[in-house]
Amino acid sequence: MLAVERQEFLMVAEKISGEKKLPQLQNADIRDIANQLGSLAPTGTFATLESFRKTEVLGLLNSALQQAKSDILTIGEYTISRSRDVEAGVAQLRLHKTNHQGEQEEMVSFTLYKTAEGIVKQVDYLNMSDWDLTQLKFISRNAHLFDLEKYGLVDKARDGSKEVKNIADIPVPLHPALKKV
Repeated sequence: MLAVERQEFLMVAEKISGEKKLPQLQNADIRDIANQLGSLAPTGTFATLESFRKTEVLGLLNSALQQAKSDILTIGEYTISRSRDVEAGVAQLRLHKTNHQGEQEEMVSFTLYKTAEGIVKQVDYLNMSDWDLTQLKFISRNAHLFDLEKYGLVDKARDGSKEVKNIADIPVPLHPALKKV
């Protein structure tokens, strides 16, 4: 171990022993964690944490679509979309955000390749703020509410296509006190 590495390791150990716990990846800024840990990872702490973030974003996007049972999910200004080419073994997962002019800006783009060794993930584009990541976590936690099939709002045609009814068609149960009025 080089003297510089040893010194940095001792500085990080001192910080951790003073605070008695490691910083949490879920609720801390990635730059703060990188500053606290120094460069203990061989590829650099920031690069390692950024790879965690990419994996987390991929998981959040995929989880939201799976819970909503859809390949396109639009919530507020965010649109998550997935396209697949089963024959080629390629899938794309994207996140767009609608700006104030009504234009969609690409925030995240992943390409997934199915190979003999497994699935290869490639990050094509990743440009999102911590606010956007927080919103994506919220969407992913609550995406099960956007499964329109459980509300009976999706009609399946014979050709396999789906037609989505209006959200206003969801039956809302009335409280017994309101039924009397």
